[in-house]
Amino acid sequence: MSEELNSPTSEKEAIVLAQPQTTEMLPATTNAEPLDVSTIQRIAEGIDTAEVIEINLASSYWTPVAILEKKRLVFLEIKQVLTDDIKDPTQKILLTTAIFVESVNGTLKRISNASKKLIGVLEDNRLAPGSRLEITFLGKVKNKNNNYSSDTWAVKLLNINIS
Repeated sequence: MSEELNSPTSEKEAIVLAQPQTTEMLPATTNAEPLDVSTIQRIAEGIDTAEVIEINLASSYWTPVAILEKKRLVFLEIKQVLTDDIKDPTQKILLTTAIFVESVNGTLKRISNASKKLIGVLEDNRLAPGSRLEITFLGKVKNKNNNYSSDTWAVKLLNINIS
């Protein structure tokens, strides 16, 4: 793998890392029309010798454990994710979720978090995909209007000097 893929030097490169490098439009969901055999054969050409892009597309959910736990992340997007309903696990709900990329020992991995307060900060500040952030978990605060507690966060932009 080239060094450029391990260390994005621009916000644009960070976004590209999260997407396959192809000019073809492939179905985005399993509900799309099935591909015909000739299209599959064309897409599969050279697959056994293709270079692996070192980013794990399987997203893991970040649940901070300790107060002041920090992560340095690249913000990708806010999207609706289909997930189990906490109140009724037999049901699915759409949950607004923030998607990020984290570098762990030089390997990129996707992580997500659905905290309403964190998503609110990202939306209120109109952060662009590719924004580099340091996100710190500040703990839980009891809500004024109900008996629940909400996560609180510090979100700071990171400035990377590239020589």
